Amino acid sequence: MTNFHLSNPESRTAAALEATRSVYLQIEGASPEETSRGLAAAQAVFEKAGVTAGKAYWAICELESADDLGWVDKVPSEAIEHMHVWEEAERAAIEACCAGWQSNRPERYVLHLFPKAEAAVS
Repeated sequence: MTNFHLSNPESRTAAALEATRSVYLQIEGASPEETSRGLAAAQAVFEKAGVTAGKAYWAICELESADDLGWVDKVPSEAIEHMHVWEEAERAAIEACCAGWQSNRPERYVLHLFPKAEAAVS
């Protein structure tokens, strides 16, 4: 039987992810100011939860892998909590970015971690 072990969020892999990536928000039709407002709201969620964006994103990736392999029942509860932080940050980013829009939920959006140079160019 294979055991699924979530990588420790303090591991070199998660640390490398955190050091080389930036949170990126793209919402169709949003201005740069609205996007900045959304990113600030997402960051506030991460800070309030005491979870870095890298740890939360890492948990999403690990849970998706576990789901693909059928090992979701072996995922530590901390990873699930971190995944929920990412989801909450995403909702906060969309709400803050789209405040005042007729529809608060755009059809196309992405909150993601991208390599720092790539995020700066996009």
